[in-house]
Amino acid sequence: MAVWSSGATFEALCALAPPEAIAPALHWLTVDYAEASYGRACALMLFKRAPEAFAQVAATRFVIRPMDAEGRRSIDDLAYYMASDLPPEALVQLLPLLQTATTEHIAGRDALYATLCAREPARSATVCDTFPAKLEETWSLDKARKSRRTFVLVSAALALLYVGIVLLDRRSIGWPAAAIGTGGTAAIGGAILAFQVMSQSHGGDGALNALTFVFGVASAIIAAPIFAVGGTFLARLLVRAGVPVIALCMTSAILSVLLVTYAYDHW
Repeated sequence: MAVWSSGATFEALCALAPPEAIAPALHWLTVDYAEASYGRACALMLFKRAPEAFAQVAATRFVIRPMDAEGRRSIDDLAYYMASDLPPEALVQLLPLLQTATTEHIAGRDALYATLCAREPARSATVCDTFPAKLEETWSLDKARKSRRTFVLVSAALALLYVGIVLLDRRSIGWPAAAIGTGGTAAIGGAILAFQVMSQSHGGDGALNALTFVFGVASAIIAAPIFAVGGTFLARLLVRAGVPVIALCMTSAILSVLLVTYAYDHW
């Protein structure tokens, strides 16, 4: 078996495809888990010479990889190689993998779809005909929407709590509550505006990088208290003009949620 210890040797022998190479190649691909770039020649040889052995490789290697440290799963590279190497009529053997990748939102699904579903007979299969070619971007957007929805709900809950406290004890809270709400909202808006303007004006093409991020954060820290003072002064003027405190508080709460949601959505 020493002759099979090298990936390059395996590749050369599988290209020659002698009958005695079938068993070692199967072991190399499924047990030793050979590197995909070398294994493609042996997998193709098994497909042509020993279909039952190729089926074992498909069951072992073409399955979804386990989750990595970041919790992501992907498709084995050997599956992509075989999708490119196999004749059109043989691509149907890889369709179960595409079905799994589609239903379980596995990374690399779109690339596999593009290869498998480009030609008949696989193109007419249900998994190719029913689902669109591009899904991974939609999955990413859906994941982002779920995260954003949770963030918005938490922000809204805090805003409602603030308004509820004002409603329950508005006589004793009164003007300070309006000042806190309006000043806080102004501080949030000023920080967001400063960060957006300064982080884009120094990066070229509006690109956010380490340097522009520092400029943006520094500007936001400076702008927040300035805008807070301005918001507090505005609240004072509005209260003197007869605007109800609860109206200012509710408006501040709504604007705060919208501003925080905007910042989260864009950054």
